[in-house]
Amino acid sequence: MLYKYYSYFKYLLLSKNQHGVHSPFVYDLITKSIYTQSKENNPKKSRIIHGVLNHYKIKSYKKIGHPLTNIDSIKIKNTNDSYEIIHIENPIMALPLDFETNQLFVIEKIHENHSFENAWELLLQKQSSIVSLDFFELGIVFVKTTQAKEHFVLRA
Repeated sequence: MLYKYYSYFKYLLLSKNQHGVHSPFVYDLITKSIYTQSKENNPKKSRIIHGVLNHYKIKSYKKIGHPLTNIDSIKIKNTNDSYEIIHIENPIMALPLDFETNQLFVIEKIHENHSFENAWELLLQKQSSIVSLDFFELGIVFVKTTQAKEHFVLRA
C-alpha cells in the first residue's frame, strides 16, 4: 500500500495538463474528449475511457478481465482508419500480446503495485511506434506507425 502512495506522489510531480502537451495528436484527444467529460458523478477512469471511445472510430472492442473470465468482444465499425481497442485489467496480462498498427490498449491498474508498474514499463519499451498516456489509474497505448514514440503523464 505504501508503494501506491509513493507512485501517486511521483505521478503528481510529473503529470501535466493540456498546456504541457506538445503533440497535436494527444492535445486533440485530451482537450476535445477527455477534458470535456463531466466530473460530476463520473469517476476519472470512466471519463477517460468514454472520452477515448467517443473520440475515435472503433473497429472492435475487446475486454480482457481476470484470466478465468471470458473475453467480451464487440465489433462496431470496420473502416480503415479505425482502432481495435483492447481493454485489459492489468499490465501483466498485456505482456504476451503482440502490438499491431491501429490498436489502442486501455490498461488498468498500471501503478497498483511494483510488479504492475514494471510490467507497464516493459510494455512501453516493447515497440518503437507507440504513444502512451499515463493517467495513474490507467494507461492508454496507441500503436501508430505514423507517430514518433512518446510518453505522456497526464492529469484528467
